[in-house]
Amino acid sequence: MYAGCDGFETWSRTYIFIFLGVILTALSFLSVIVYSIMDKYAEKIVKRNAPPPEKLNILAVFKFDGRFWLVSLLTLVFYSAVTPFVAIAE
Repeated sequence: MYAGCDGFETWSRTYIFIFLGVILTALSFLSVIVYSIMDKYAEKIVKRNAPPPEKLNILAVFKFDGRFWLVSLLTLVFYSAVTPFVAIAE
């Protein structure tokens, strides 16, 4: 494709992109650590009184409207039956 392009240049470019990905991943990981430390520190300063969490009622699922179940079923059918064949059609 490029004049004078041999295998070495292709591999060196690949390693550069892999190295860049590793650096960005490490930077993201360090950012999460710094953010969590700052969040814990801010939680101690603010001392908010959080409301108690709501109890999870699994039986409330049976109270959903029929339209919800219809939309859920249509979504399931579309993504499981139609989408896999899009790659074959191309």
